[in-house]
Amino acid sequence: MGLDMYLRRHTSVQHYWLAMMGDGMKPKVELTDSSGEASAIPFVDVEKIVAIVEEVCYWRKVNCVHQWFVDNVQDGEDDCGSYNVNVEELMELAKLCMAVHGHYLGNKNNHGAPKKKAQKFAEEKLPVQQGFFFGSNEYDKQYFLDIEETIDMLNPLILELLNEDNKMHQWLKYSSSW
Repeated sequence: MGLDMYLRRHTSVQHYWLAMMGDGMKPKVELTDSSGEASAIPFVDVEKIVAIVEEVCYWRKVNCVHQWFVDNVQDGEDDCGSYNVNVEELMELAKLCMAVHGHYLGNKNNHGAPKKKAQKFAEEKLPVQQGFFFGSNEYDKQYFLDIEETIDMLNPLILELLNEDNKMHQWLKYSSSW
């Protein structure tokens, strides 16, 4: 029980096949097992698959990141819905996380505990959110580790999304549950 947060990438199979094969071709998805052998999933018609969904980021009880999504993507609605996210929004979040983490790196003690200056900066820029089983509300070492992990997830994803070779019909959605 607790706050689980997901960023998922949806890739259109139809747009990919139309771009690769031309108009008259039907989208085709092949399902294989780990050995590469053809495999079937009961009740799934591969000719009806229109998109592939990947979980590209997962957070657990990182309520400050959740609050950022609520404020900046969900128009203040914290309703466990699924919301479109664009790369510019991800870049904004990554930039904010890097500023908070950079401030922490310059203001921590020898044991990695943040000093008051780092805590105050984090509280102003990326505040925690209270909620039922949302995790800690402290600006402690774990808070800054969560920020670092967020940076580590977002930066490669952003680079991938900006890569011209990866321009397929894709969209991102953020959702949460608790």
